[in-house]
Amino acid sequence: MPKFRRRKQFCGILVTVAEPTIEKDQQFNGFRQVWTQRPNGVFHGPYTVYWDSGPVVCMRGQYRAGAQDGIWTYWDRNGRLDKQIHFHNDEPVETRTGSPWLEDAADQGVSTGKPARSSPTLDSE
Repeated sequence: MPKFRRRKQFCGILVTVAEPTIEKDQQFNGFRQVWTQRPNGVFHGPYTVYWDSGPVVCMRGQYRAGAQDGIWTYWDRNGRLDKQIHFHNDEPVETRTGSPWLEDAADQGVSTGKPARSSPTLDSE
């Protein structure tokens, strides 16, 4: 079932139409990259890169219609939280290199299980 939706006007009624996405999982230069994209190849949805040395996450964020959007989190090779950048339409809005973080994040690229600060939804325009 498609993960992302877009809204359309139909006979004066706003309806939500499922927009298909494709999940990808590939190796590039030794780094495992996992993402979702639209059938036309445009990135849309979660994007995660793992360090070439193993299962430690290198970076994680979201794409919205091909542009980085929301909070992107980066970890070093040892899995320690390095920085977070808040993007809006591919432009960095704020960068943090220490606490307080923009959203709940933890070392080792693993969430602490607490809810993250609200972030934009991935509804298409």
